[in-house]
Amino acid sequence: MTTMDDKLVTVAIHTYDRAIIIKGILETEGIEVCLHNVNLIQPVISAGVRVRIKEADLPAALKILENLNFPDETAEPETPISPYVLVPVDFSAYSLKAARMAIKFAADLKAGVTLLHTYYSPIYAGGLPISDAFVFDEHNEQAMHKQIEQMHKQMEALETQLKADMAENTLPPVELTIKFREGVPEEQILTYS
Repeated sequence: MTTMDDKLVTVAIHTYDRAIIIKGILETEGIEVCLHNVNLIQPVISAGVRVRIKEADLPAALKILENLNFPDETAEPETPISPYVLVPVDFSAYSLKAARMAIKFAADLKAGVTLLHTYYSPIYAGGLPISDAFVFDEHNEQAMHKQIEQMHKQMEALETQLKADMAENTLPPVELTIKFREGVPEEQILTYS
């Protein structure tokens, strides 16, 4: 029979890295934490990791979490920025369609378009504790460099296609910006936007 003290409740849903940080903070305050939905093969790329605690610890945990700010979540002074439409791309046919729709939308808003591609690099994955041994594999690094070169070629092809559409007047002319970010797509999209 489970009592109220044993019932687990979800207090946060984050990426794996942030869930680990929250877990550490709560455990230092004496609150037992359990993580759910972790990708056991590659935990660093888990998205939607649930941070769960005992229901009895909920008031104390909420007080701690209310005062918790991650570096990219802190309020910065408002500075005027030029408007843009952010388009995450993976170089599929849907990416081309999404980019074309975004260009039409951006033209109506008198804004630019930023094409953003994110990628995951297991070579440089963060979050390794100091005590763990890190083995450098040169073959993996070469494969990663080839993958990055291929991504740049695919982005150039996408940009060339969109600029050709603008030149042929099938798309309105807007400013295109290209960006690459390493990390989990959900996190990088939020951070960039």
